[in-house]
Amino acid sequence: MSQQDKTTLQSAINTQLADNTSGDISAADVRDNLINMTDSLLFNSGSQDITGSLTVTQYVTLPTVSASLNFVDDTAAAAAGVPLGGLYRNGSNIQIRLV
Repeated sequence: MSQQDKTTLQSAINTQLADNTSGDISAADVRDNLINMTDSLLFNSGSQDITGSLTVTQYVTLPTVSASLNFVDDTAAAAAGVPLGGLYRNGSNIQIRLV
């Protein structure tokens, strides 16, 4: 299946799962739509690649970074396990580990 945007998912659901008065909705129709939805979600565990862009309309919070990941530099962040490209803070400044 594939990652799809909200408009594409809603269109497929409206087309394939409109109503079942004639018994035309199959298990495959339901399964395909559910798989496309799970392929399109961002899950709150592990890592997730984002294809396209991410728009934030209010603000972004980084509770893990603000709660504990405070290091003086990339060397200290690396020693604590922050991966390359990972976020940490130095006081109130958000840093990206580059080395």
